[in-house]
Amino acid sequence: MRLILVVALVAFTGCHANVLRSEELSLDLDQVKYTIMQYVGLATYTADDTLRAIRESEMGKQVKAKITESAIIASQYAGVVQDQVSLLGQEAFTKISEQAERLSERLWQDVSTLRGQLEPYTEELQAQLAKRTKTVQENLAPYVEDLREKLDDLKYQLTAFWESPLTILPL
Repeated sequence: MRLILVVALVAFTGCHANVLRSEELSLDLDQVKYTIMQYVGLATYTADDTLRAIRESEMGKQVKAKITESAIIASQYAGVVQDQVSLLGQEAFTKISEQAERLSERLWQDVSTLRGQLEPYTEELQAQLAKRTKTVQENLAPYVEDLREKLDDLKYQLTAFWESPLTILPL
């Protein structure tokens, strides 16, 4: 970083601006760009070299070993947690199943009790319905008989009409 500042400072202080000569200005900018690119390349190379040195150093190897060890421990811990969650899930499923079975049995008992309590009312209701149906049939019997007689008469008239010769009148 200091090198960039020094290069930039040298480039600008050593440069005498000349309004009439834009070529020299262009050349100076090209030099600044070139110098900056060289600095960036050198910094990248230095960083890569430093990382390589760290990886190859004893401390770098220890850090890598610790990271690997931590990853293995985390993986084992995840397996243990997964097993515990699975076990807890199975226990919860078993408890829920047992409770559902008990509720089902209780529901059937309640339905049976309710059926027993409602049975006298249903028998009474059926008896009342049968009685009212019989009353309605008795009240409608004369009308039904009269309607049957009228239908028989109509049937007789239609049969006679159908069987009689038809006379076609000219138009």
